[in-house]
Amino acid sequence: MRQRFRTWAGLAVLGLTSTVIASACSSDDKKDTEGDGNGQEGSIFKKLGITDPERHETIFADVKAPYTDVAGCKAFPSNVKEAHDCDCEKCFDIQQQCDALPGCIEIAECGIEIGCTDAYTCYLTPAAGKEKCVPIIDRWGNTGTAAALSLALSACSGTNNCRAAAN
Repeated sequence: MRQRFRTWAGLAVLGLTSTVIASACSSDDKKDTEGDGNGQEGSIFKKLGITDPERHETIFADVKAPYTDVAGCKAFPSNVKEAHDCDCEKCFDIQQQCDALPGCIEIAECGIEIGCTDAYTCYLTPAAGKEKCVPIIDRWGNTGTAAALSLALSACSGTNNCRAAAN
């Protein structure tokens, strides 16, 4: 009798725990019902009262420009110096923004080094030898700020034949 009671009590606790977890996981509510504005509306992390450990916000007001003029841009370290210097002259604003974000630098340099026209071609059609950029783009988020900025830079760079300077 005593063993049967323990088993039943254990199952009751397990059922209660499962109900709490299931209700936290099953909500489709995407609205921020508490109005805290933390961007975790309707997420499992919010329901459990924790911050999403994978969430990284870019607060652009906190991103400092690494230099203020073309000379500073050309002095900025780069693995693709010719293309970078051309971008400094022809695409200064975008290059300055890219150089402020390590992910953008890595994605842009990788694409130039292996001859991709932009992050899309490196990611979606990685020909032999060009697959090296895929893990770099994944690391920074293929829909993240760094990838988007590298796309803008590669568009400007391509328009101004700056990528041709590197190859």
